[in-house]
Amino acid sequence: MNKVKKFFTKILPYDKLLHFCFGLILSLILSKFYIWWQSLLVVLALAIIIELYDKYSEKGTAEIMDIIYTLAGCICVLIINLINI
Repeated sequence: MNKVKKFFTKILPYDKLLHFCFGLILSLILSKFYIWWQSLLVVLALAIIIELYDKYSEKGTAEIMDIIYTLAGCICVLIINLINI
């Protein structure tokens, strides 16, 4: 079991998984109230704000990949919503 866990944490580290889930859940909520591109902009803005907070508060590590993973979660929801239309 330990080898499987190591394999998956190399592919998708825990921090990136959290960013992906944040983008996914936020997009699920926003898609009920906004059209797809507005949801994408809100998620993008929040992802950038979180990374800027990490950078200037020095409580975390600011990484571009965190923004990309957050947007990946959002895009998954948007694609599913567009297919279901």
